[in-house]
Amino acid sequence: LGVDLNSRNQTGQTPLVLAAMAGQRESVVWLINAGAQKQLADNSGEAPFQIIQKKLEQPELSPQGRQALEAILK
Repeated sequence: LGVDLNSRNQTGQTPLVLAAMAGQRESVVWLINAGAQKQLADNSGEAPFQIIQKKLEQPELSPQGRQALEAILK
Protein backbone atom coordinates (compact mmCIF):
# COMPACT_ATOMS: atom_id res chain seq x y z
CA LEU A 1 0.00 0.00 0.00
CA GLY A 2 1.30 3.40 -0.95
CA VAL A 3 0.41 6.81 0.36
CA ASP A 4 -0.38 9.77 -1.87
CA LEU A 5 1.96 12.49 -0.59
CA ASN A 6 0.01 15.03 -2.63
CA SER A 7 -3.46 14.15 -1.36
CA ARG A 8 -5.58 17.12 -0.35
CA ASN A 9 -8.03 17.88 2.41
CA GLN A 10 -11.30 19.76 1.89
CA THR A 11 -9.46 23.11 1.65
CA GLY A 12 -6.92 21.79 -0.83
CA GLN A 13 -4.07 21.54 1.65
CA THR A 14 -1.50 18.86 1.04
CA PRO A 15 0.61 17.28 3.80
CA LEU A 16 3.44 19.57 2.68
CA VAL A 17 1.26 22.69 3.05
CA LEU A 18 0.16 21.57 6.52
CA ALA A 19 3.73 20.84 7.60
CA ALA A 20 4.86 24.24 6.30
CA MET A 21 2.03 25.99 8.13
CA ALA A 22 3.06 24.26 11.34
CA GLY A 23 6.73 25.11 10.85
CA GLN A 24 7.65 21.43 10.95
CA ARG A 25 11.07 21.54 9.30
CA GLU A 26 11.80 17.81 9.54
CA SER A 27 8.41 16.91 8.09
CA VAL A 28 8.80 19.38 5.23
CA VAL A 29 12.23 18.02 4.35
CA TRP A 30 11.02 14.42 4.58
CA LEU A 31 7.99 15.08 2.39
CA ILE A 32 10.06 16.83 -0.27
CA ASN A 33 12.66 14.06 -0.27
CA ALA A 34 9.87 11.49 -0.54
CA GLY A 35 8.47 13.21 -3.64
CA ALA A 36 5.83 15.67 -2.45
CA GLN A 37 5.23 18.37 -5.05
CA LYS A 38 6.41 21.74 -3.74
CA GLN A 39 4.39 23.83 -6.17
CA LEU A 40 0.93 22.51 -5.30
CA ALA A 41 -1.17 25.32 -3.88
CA ASP A 42 -4.17 25.02 -1.59
CA ASN A 43 -7.67 26.29 -2.51
CA SER A 44 -6.64 29.86 -1.61
CA GLY A 45 -3.78 29.68 -4.12
CA GLU A 46 -0.92 29.49 -1.62
CA ALA A 47 1.93 27.04 -2.07
CA PRO A 48 4.01 25.79 0.90
CA PHE A 49 6.89 28.20 0.43
CA GLN A 50 4.53 31.17 0.10
CA ILE A 51 3.01 30.18 3.42
CA ILE A 52 6.46 30.05 5.01
CA GLN A 53 7.33 33.49 3.62
CA LYS A 54 4.14 34.94 5.14
CA LYS A 55 4.90 33.36 8.50
CA LEU A 56 8.39 34.88 8.44
CA GLU A 57 6.80 38.34 8.08
CA GLN A 58 4.91 37.93 11.37
CA PRO A 59 6.57 40.07 14.07
CA GLU A 60 5.34 37.80 16.87
CA LEU A 61 7.21 34.80 15.46
CA SER A 62 9.63 33.42 18.05
CA PRO A 63 13.35 33.29 17.26
CA GLN A 64 13.19 29.49 17.33
CA GLY A 65 10.21 29.48 14.97
CA ARG A 66 11.98 31.90 12.64
CA GLN A 67 15.09 29.74 12.61
CA ALA A 68 13.08 26.60 11.82
CA LEU A 69 11.20 28.27 8.96
CA GLU A 70 14.35 29.80 7.50
CA ALA A 71 15.96 26.35 7.54
CA ILE A 72 13.06 25.00 5.49
CA LEU A 73 13.70 27.56 2.78
CA LYS A 74 17.37 26.56 2.42
